Amino acid sequence: MAYPLIGNYGIAKEDFETKQPSIGGLAVRDYNDIPSNFRSAATLDEVMKQYHIPGIYGIDTRKLVRKIRDFGSCKALLTDAQTSPEEGLKKLAGFEIPKDAVEKVSSKEIRYCAAKQENYLVAAIDCGIKENIIRSLNARGCSVMVYPWNTSYEEIQKQNPDGVFLSNGPGNPKDVKPVLELVRKIRGNFPLFGICLGHQMIGLAYGAGTYKLKFGHRGGNHPVKKLKNRENRNHVPESFLCCRLCQSEKYRSGDDPYQSAGSYSRRNCLQKRSCFQRPVSSGKRSRTQDSGYC
Repeated sequence: MAYPLIGNYGIAKEDFETKQPSIGGLAVRDYNDIPSNFRSAATLDEVMKQYHIPGIYGIDTRKLVRKIRDFGSCKALLTDAQTSPEEGLKKLAGFEIPKDAVEKVSSKEIRYCAAKQENYLVAAIDCGIKENIIRSLNARGCSVMVYPWNTSYEEIQKQNPDGVFLSNGPGNPKDVKPVLELVRKIRGNFPLFGICLGHQMIGLAYGAGTYKLKFGHRGGNHPVKKLKNRENRNHVPESFLCCRLCQSEKYRSGDDPYQSAGSYSRRNCLQKRSCFQRPVSSGKRSRTQDSGYC
């Protein structure tokens, strides 16, 4: 993690987005083992020991980020002082990137997450799903049936869901062949949507291609365009619309949606439920309307 100081918030169980951490190791610059946070229930060190995650501090993480930026994602090895550089390089050279990352992080059994007032039932294929996705769907009146990554089409068909969701997850989407086959069976039979890895797998199942970027991209907003004639989102058919931030009343009035984005990015999206509405043009071109941010 490139943020200079890690550990000062401690660990709050309610912030976990997965049942347990799935990282292979953690490298930080400065580590604080005395949290100052009333919500903290354990230190980062205690949680890493509980889940047997190795860690190292005293690393110039910003220099490391610059290296990744210039040379792309690289293999890394955390080891003790007795390991010689030659032995370490030999281990790295013989290490193959695993292709079963989704299998490792997916649920092992089906679980049901009920909304307080159920309007829809969503079948979620867990490829490493974040718990907040489930909470967000529940808040919108969607109960969620979470399935392991290798669930069959017939199993999902039994529940007759209102839609099927493919979650985020690690690894190369081309390696998750059972899910790709599932998507091919689902398409045309149930509404289908996905986030991150799930979205990539939908693209693959429909004949598109994917490729690995030089390094992981953690960007915020991306324009949606028709590549054929390079038109922006305002000319894309209504059914193609998607959104990342809620179109708040402040934004609709023509004000800059970025001057206080944090105040209504998530909370207002849940309250106003305007994510599926087309932006109202005020005659003043806003950054979001012009570029078609998703």
